[in-house]
Amino acid sequence: MRVRHGTTTRTLAESEIAQRYRDRFQAASDDANRPHQVADAGFGYLSTYLTSTAHGGRAVAPGRPTTRAGPAWPQFRPYGAPVP
Repeated sequence: MRVRHGTTTRTLAESEIAQRYRDRFQAASDDANRPHQVADAGFGYLSTYLTSTAHGGRAVAPGRPTTRAGPAWPQFRPYGAPVP
């Protein structure tokens, strides 16, 4: 197998070819496992979210501190209404 490096071309040694095949199959295996990793992470996040909101608790993202007391979104007030 020949490979280019800039303007020169050289022949790969057998060990270099074997390493390229190992890398190629490892990358293919990683690509096949990626959807499972994403799904597991999503289910873990969803489970944490649902647990934190059980029994009327306020939803808080995992690892994110709560810095504000009160409702998560400001309440709607008509124009000109007094501010509490």
